[in-house]
Amino acid sequence: VTSLADVAKHFALTSRANYARLAAIRALMEVGSRQDCSEVREAFIMEAPPLRRSWLAELICGLDQTQAGVAWLLAALALAAPKERYETDQLSSSLAGYVAEVPQILLPALLDGFAGLLNRKPFVEHYHFEISKQYSWLDQSAGQALVRLIERRDPAALEEAPLSILQRLPSTEGYGHSTL
Repeated sequence: VTSLADVAKHFALTSRANYARLAAIRALMEVGSRQDCSEVREAFIMEAPPLRRSWLAELICGLDQTQAGVAWLLAALALAAPKERYETDQLSSSLAGYVAEVPQILLPALLDGFAGLLNRKPFVEHYHFEISKQYSWLDQSAGQALVRLIERRDPAALEEAPLSILQRLPSTEGYGHSTL
């Protein structure tokens, strides 16, 4: 199994072929050590942007639900390729799974990061709101994290970033994205 993990790690780090790298990442997540997976994640965000969304989606699987994991995730999302409209997007699903499982204590940091991305120019203006054109696809995950805070009556839901996201969510629906 160790030799398989080494081969998978090599391809996960070096392959440029989409399906070969996807398979290598999946194999590494199953048989590799936490250290191997971490090294692949760190190498991935050091690559020239934009980062391929399908590879990022796979790397989110098994990502530590820690402050460091959230920081890596937000850095990777900032470098991700824009979402193509009318295209199946595994990254949104992987992100939703991570947001659903992340400990509540990390939700404010995650929402701060989402708010920062949703505030990036260029904006799409809709009604009286602006939302990032490139990162508007994050609306569902941001809304999901916000709902978790509100359901637990966490005072962090009343901070600037969550309220900013709450204000924007209705505008993303009109832009062709569903919210909650």
